Amino acid sequence: MRIQADQGYGLRCLRVLARRTPGTVLTARELAESESISVPHAAKLLRRLRQGGFLESTRGQRGGFRLARAPAAMTVRAVVEALGERLDDCCRSDRFHGRAGRCPHAGECSLRPLFAGAGRLVAEFLDRFTLADLCGAESTLARRAGEEAPHDA
Repeated sequence: MRIQADQGYGLRCLRVLARRTPGTVLTARELAESESISVPHAAKLLRRLRQGGFLESTRGQRGGFRLARAPAAMTVRAVVEALGERLDDCCRSDRFHGRAGRCPHAGECSLRPLFAGAGRLVAEFLDRFTLADLCGAESTLARRAGEEAPHDA
């Protein structure tokens, strides 16, 4: 299971807004520059985040994007799933890419429960963290995640 780049960039764009004064409005260009991505790429992510209910947008000269709700009310899992696919639905036979166009094990598959279980564990883990958590120090989040924070070389 892999978190896609779009999911990481989307979380980072939300984090930029979450670290500002509540209600702050930033343009797609400002958010793109903050994460060193193209404006069209940022616009695509921001549109999906707005459709997912994480952002509100306004048009016009003072337009842009702002958080639709408090950072503590946005789980990392919900954001990741809004930008990709459901984490606990990782082994569906309708996504088979083999030559037959259909998984030959659709009826009986020992991999399906294994990967579905792994997806559920990842989903449950990411449910424990919110956008507010991502605004804190890396070392604090690393402790909560059960990891050691990287050391500067």
